[in-house]
Amino acid sequence: MENNNQNFNQSNNQTPYQAPNQTPNQVRQNNNMPVAALICGLLALVFWFIPLRYFSFINLLFSILAIVFGAKGRQTASPNQTGMATAGMVLGIIGVVLYLVSIVCIIAACTAIATIPWL
Repeated sequence: MENNNQNFNQSNNQTPYQAPNQTPNQVRQNNNMPVAALICGLLALVFWFIPLRYFSFINLLFSILAIVFGAKGRQTASPNQTGMATAGMVLGIIGVVLYLVSIVCIIAACTAIATIPWL
C-alpha cells in the first residue's frame, strides 16, 4: 500500500504540458485577401449572367473589388501561396472585359434601332 502512495505522489509532481515553441500570446496571421478576391471574382461572373435591368453595375463593382483584393493578396501572401489571389484578379479582369463588351453591344444595338427609317 505504501508503494502505491509513492507512485501517486510522484505523478502529481509533474509540470503542466506546454506546446513546444509557442508563447501564450502568439497570434496566427491570416491572409484573407486572396479568398475575398476569388469570391468577388466569382460573384462578378455570376452577376454578369443574371440580367439585372437597373443593377448592371454590380458586375463592375465586384470585378473592381476582385482586382484590388487580388493585388493586395499577392503582395501580402508568401511566394508559393498567390494562386487564389491571381485567380481572383483574372476573374476580376474577365468581369471588367465582359461588362465593357456588354455595354458596347447595348450601345450598338440602340444605334442600329435608332437608324431604322420606318420606326
